[in-house]
Formats: sequence, structure tokens, C-alpha cells
Amino acid sequence: MQENQMPVKITIGAENKKIVPSQSAGGDAKGPAEWQESLCGCFSDIGSCCISCCFPCFQYGENKSRVDGGGSFGPCCMYLLTSFIGVHTCLGCMTRGRIREKYGIPGSAPVDCLCHCCCPCCALAQEAREIKKRQG
Repeated sequence: MQENQMPVKITIGAENKKIVPSQSAGGDAKGPAEWQESLCGCFSDIGSCCISCCFPCFQYGENKSRVDGGGSFGPCCMYLLTSFIGVHTCLGCMTRGRIREKYGIPGSAPVDCLCHCCCPCCALAQEAREIKKRQG
């Protein structure tokens, strides 16, 4: 338990329980959650791997809609159009940051950008697997 957290004492019948509040959404009393899926773990889900490599705009649209709600067609088209001028990595970085924020995963914008600049297909596939695992 960290110093700034005060346990809450709850009495249920004859038992006393101590509960420590969570640090962040998706985290636990030990700290923030980590990525549950590896960046290079593509073979754990061949479907998302193939879609991310062959149709990255589609995978981006699906990831974006699952995280933020709404349809996937608009984000898919935006990713496709921005890929022609080479700025699709910016969209990927922003959505990756949104995924980290939603699930309480530590990280930074430069690391998100590095993932999408060096291997956008791996980043999209990892994000898809992470969202599937966390949303069920």
C-alpha cells in the first residue's frame, strides 16, 4: 500500500476487511495496469495480425470505434486518406494514447509515436488484441 492511500475498514458480520482504492482505471492497488498483450505477439491472434498487415485502415477503424464508440467507417477512411501523405502515424499515436488512458496503461506520446512509426501493423494488432482481451 502506498503512503498516500488510506485503507477503508469494512465490517461484515464478525470479519474486518481492509480495502485500498485503485490507483487508476484498469489498475489495482499495486499500481497502473500494463499492456496485457505484447507488441510482437501477433501470432496469438492471427486474424488481427492479418487484418493489421493487409488492411491497416480497417483495423484502425475497428480499434477506434471500440475505444471511443461510434462507427468504424469514418476513422477507416481518415486513416486511408492520411496514409497517402504519410501522417497516418499521427492518428495511430492518438488512438494508442486513448487506449492507454482508458485502461490505465502507463506510457507516453513519444513511445506511442515510435511504435506507430517503426511498426504500425504490430502496433495496430497489439491494440486490437488488448481491446478484445479487456472488453471480452
